[in-house]
Amino acid sequence: MDDEQLDRVARFLAGFTDRRNALKTLAAGSLGGATLSQFGLSPSAAQDGPLEEWVQLYEELAVAVDSVTGDCTAVVEAMRSFHDEHLDNLARMEAELENLSSDDVALHRGAHGNRVQQAAITIHLALTRCGYLPGSDSPFSVADIQAFTDQATPAAFAPANLKAVPLPVAQATPVLLDECDGVPPDQMCECLCDKSFTVGNCIAWAFGCAFGGCAAAANCCWEGICVAGYDHQQCVAQCGNCENIQICG
Repeated sequence: MDDEQLDRVARFLAGFTDRRNALKTLAAGSLGGATLSQFGLSPSAAQDGPLEEWVQLYEELAVAVDSVTGDCTAVVEAMRSFHDEHLDNLARMEAELENLSSDDVALHRGAHGNRVQQAAITIHLALTRCGYLPGSDSPFSVADIQAFTDQATPAAFAPANLKAVPLPVAQATPVLLDECDGVPPDQMCECLCDKSFTVGNCIAWAFGCAFGGCAAAANCCWEGICVAGYDHQQCVAQCGNCENIQICG
């Protein structure tokens, strides 16, 4: 850990009067392959590359929830307000994602992978540390309690509907590009992680996890892919865990 990273952790710890809770929160940040030194978000200057606008939107969401120090209800309400404020943009993002090529996805991940991971870590921490406050339950904890698994079916890989996330997204799986349409279920994770995983998925999963409902358990699981960044091996492993989580209703 270099001096800059140590300073960042020190500033984070300084915000806590309870040392034990601070250490608990730091420990929570080690999920999904992220390291403690990666905590925090400092939005980068604009970079050219596919989906730059949506990466900036994701970073803005991370900044919005990182400043919330209340319970999990307050964090979720902040996310809901952000969602409602940007509903038109989310619909436009969905349309743009549908027109991406696999080459666009590869360029996007190469240009913005670190920024997407840092934003995901910040959002994950916000939704986790609020659960350490008295009488407050993290959406991840609630999702774990409510989750049930079964063997995945092809229907489990239906595309997520990014435009319909005032309520939890109808399905908890990535937006499929044409390249993954019709791929056999046992090869779907490889295809999704190679050709379809973008910041758009991370935005949809974050909202779907936070807002609860039947898809929350699966959404919270898929959201862990974003915390691990655009790491193909981690993505495939997490996908293999999440594809069997069933969506009720």
